[in-house]
Amino acid sequence: MKKSKKKKDAKVGRPKGSGNQDKKDIELSPYLKFVKESVNKALKRIDKHIDIVYFVFDGAFGNNPAVQMVRQCGLHIISKLQKNSALVFPYSGEYAGRGAPRKYGDAIDYDNLPEPYLKSDSIDEDKNIQTRIYQMEMSHRKFSDTLNVVIIQREI
Repeated sequence: MKKSKKKKDAKVGRPKGSGNQDKKDIELSPYLKFVKESVNKALKRIDKHIDIVYFVFDGAFGNNPAVQMVRQCGLHIISKLQKNSALVFPYSGEYAGRGAPRKYGDAIDYDNLPEPYLKSDSIDEDKNIQTRIYQMEMSHRKFSDTLNVVIIQREI
């Protein structure tokens, strides 16, 4: 039995342009298109009465397509991310001298959050619950922009 030879025309590796696509230029799903139309209709109705800046979604919309849909409406999004979201700090080191500058730094460790980002620390003495609120700028590989992340940590 002879082994089949590979065609000389067959291309090997990743297709051109597949690794460096613009994360802001995405195709919205039919559901997100429907939500976008509904948001735009609501914004037109209340245009002169209230100045809307933020749009609040639940955790199901904590993804890049939902963020881009809200940004196309001219709003900012407030949404919940999952606890296991792959958030990373922006890279703060020096340029290595070759290649593109690094964008992503260390991954976040939810068990050991850095103290400089602690904004509030309170204890409810009746229920014996400690609440810590952290706020920081984070990056995510699937989001186009940096995220303003607020982490609420409650311990008994």
